[in-house]
Parts: sequence; structure tokens; C-alpha cells
Amino acid sequence: MAKQDTYTEFLKQDFQRLFDQMELNDIQRHFLGSRWLDQVLWMEKKPVTVKNSTTACA
Repeated sequence: MAKQDTYTEFLKQDFQRLFDQMELNDIQRHFLGSRWLDQVLWMEKKPVTVKNSTTACA
């Protein structure tokens, strides 16, 4: 799981750099990071979670 966590951190930092370059006010930047980015990171982790749970049941 460490590999997935490293990739998740990479994505988070990469998107944060992109957000910093956008012309957004503080509240827009906050919502983009806390809502949208949170969902993207969750979706990135979900296939791994599902794969691991189905493998464990087999």
C-alpha cells in the first residue's frame, strides 16, 4: 500500500501546484482542494481497495 500512498501524495502535490497557478481567490482554492481533489484522490484509491477485497475473498 506504500506505493499507492506515494502516488497519492504525488498527485496531491502536483494538483496543488496547478491550483497555485490558477487565478482563484482563497475560498475557491480551498473548495477546489478540499472537495474536488479529495474526490479525485478517493477515486484513485478505490480500484486498489476493490481489487484487494476481491482478491482476499478468492
